[in-house]
Formats: sequence, C-alpha cells, structure tokens
Amino acid sequence: MSVSVLIPTYRAAAFLEATLDTVAAQTLPPLEVIVADDDSPDETCRVAADWGRRAPFEVRVLKLDANSGGPAKPLNVAIAAARGDYLAFLDHDDRWHPTKLARQCEAARLVHEPCVFACRVWCASPPEPLRRVFAATEEFLNRRKTHPLSDGHYLLPQAEAYDAVASRNFTLTCSALMVPKAVAAVGFDESLSTNIEHGFTQAALARFPLVWTDEPLVEWSYRPQSLGQSSRELQRLHDEIAVLSRFDRRLLSPETRRELGSQLRSACLGHAYQSRTHGRYGAALRSYLASLRHGLSREAFGGIVKLLPHALLRRGAP
Repeated sequence: MSVSVLIPTYRAAAFLEATLDTVAAQTLPPLEVIVADDDSPDETCRVAADWGRRAPFEVRVLKLDANSGGPAKPLNVAIAAARGDYLAFLDHDDRWHPTKLARQCEAARLVHEPCVFACRVWCASPPEPLRRVFAATEEFLNRRKTHPLSDGHYLLPQAEAYDAVASRNFTLTCSALMVPKAVAAVGFDESLSTNIEHGFTQAALARFPLVWTDEPLVEWSYRPQSLGQSSRELQRLHDEIAVLSRFDRRLLSPETRRELGSQLRSACLGHAYQSRTHGRYGAALRSYLASLRHGLSREAFGGIVKLLPHALLRRGAP
C-alpha cells in the first residue's frame, strides 16, 4: 500500500518547510510528495526543491504556467501525476500528526471497497467563531459513531455519509482526507476558489462510503489574512452557496433537508450583506431574494428595504 502526498501551494515560502517536516516525520513514510504550485511569485518552488533534496523519499515540484486562483487546479494536476495507490492531500500551511498516514492506511486495510478516509482536525488557538465551529463539528461527529470497525475507525455507509456532509462540512480541510485513485478521479471543482474540500467530499460521497478515524491527526493553521472579511469573504460565501445548492435533496433525510435549507438561507443572507457593503446592489438583491426561497426572514426583508433608495437612484439616473 503506497501513498502519494499532494500539496497545493501559493505564496507558501514562509511556512512550507514546516509543513513538509511533518510529512518527513510520518511513522509510515509516503511513496512520494508532489508539490503543485499555482505560479507563486515568491520562493515557494525553490523551498520545496531544496527540501526535496534532503528528503528520504521522492519530491516532485510541479509549477503551473499561470495562476488559477485557487488550489483545485494544482490538486488536479497532482492527482494526474501521482503514482501511489492512495492519495493524501495536505494544505501548504497545515501540519500532520506523525501517525496520520499510518492510521489512515490501517483504516484502509479494514475495508474492501473504495472509500473516503478522513479524521478529526484541531487548531491550536482558534478565535471564538472557529472555536464554536470545532465544538459543533465534534458534537456532530460523536452522533455518527454507529458503525465501528476497529480501534477508533468508523464506517459511514455511502447514503449516511452523503446525508452527513450535506448537514455539515465536517472535514474542514483537505488535509484530513486520504482516498484511493478510484475516488480521487472525481477531481476537485476548478470553478471553486474556496470550500474545495466540501465540493470534493460532496462529489465523492455521492458514490463512495466514508471511513472516519476518530483522532485529531491534522493541525489546521489559522491565518486571519487567509480568511479575509471583504472580497475573500464574498468569494467564500459564493462558493458555499454553489456547493450547498448541488446536493440532491431527494437523497437526504427530512432533518438534513431542513438543515441544508437553513445553511443556504444563512449563506445567501451573508452574501447579500457583503455584496451590499461592496456596493454591488444588484447582486445583493438577488441574494436576498434567493434566501427567501429557503425561508422567510426579517433580515431579508430589511435588507431589501435598505436597497430601495439605491434602486430609485439608479432608476432616476439619466
């Protein structure tokens, strides 16, 4: 059983080496590491190549000819180049526990069909909003320990796994995922700049079961600048709406359909607010109206009222 580690990078020169060091520290070494760079203007590729010359396994650095605007295309390039039986994804600033690959390969030996393999994620000092996300995710996963395999590994059959990922983006980061090539073939959605792990698990769990390792094997790196509250937040909400809208509601439980509707309403309202803040009043109106398809709210009606002066000004303009 061989594993290729795939790392999409962009402007990662300052922290990539620390991430790569956690790959070298694995108790089960990978077959190879592929660093797929999204045309970084800094020294990311040089850092990766220098580190690779000291590594105890092969390290390949693939640099895209032009920036694609997100990690999805670099990951797809790396998937096409990978030689391992399994592919493990690692964000350029996240870190792995030394037993991450060993534990997930142990889980892979317990099943006899292609699966998505995932694990818990932790963050050293998350701000309060993220602390609430981690607590809610932990509570959510604790309710799904219904099909134990062995020693902290749990199976979620395909239908249950799809229902679960529609209810909550419980993987939080690509760094928690390992998949065989048959699952990796679904690919990452290159129309998404953010939320790519949710888009990937949505597509994969529509076809394959999930095996969950109930251990925090990934340290998620919180960088405030990577979670911008302006144009970046607007893009994140746009991508979240795109992913949530693609779930096939016919395959979901009534409770999850309600939860999905609530998530969509919240994301639409957030997108409307951010659009209005940026002076994109047409986009804001469309998002407020879209939120009403998922439930009435005072926030939507209030936002529409606040847009009326802008609509009247535009109508009265020569």
